[in-house]
Amino acid sequence: MSKFKFLKDKVLNSLDIRGYYSEALGPLKENGRGEAKTLCCFHSETEPSLFVNTQNGLWHCFGCKAGGSVFDFHMRRYGVDFKVALVELARRAGVL
Repeated sequence: MSKFKFLKDKVLNSLDIRGYYSEALGPLKENGRGEAKTLCCFHSETEPSLFVNTQNGLWHCFGCKAGGSVFDFHMRRYGVDFKVALVELARRAGVL
């Protein structure tokens, strides 16, 4: 297993996903099934269209069709590459 895969798995197992997305996007409206919705930060909107799985970190916006993993979100939101996103999320998760 590569060191990146190992660290990626540790981040996914340790990161407070709900807290991360709440900090990046603002309040999340949760449905009680491990899913939440909020306004998308990648386009203008007045009704929430971005859905987040608070268990595994996957997200999808039904407005602009963007989506992916928590790493994809971090890269797009903050304009960084995967290695930088991995390190930043690892530090946030307390595994680095």
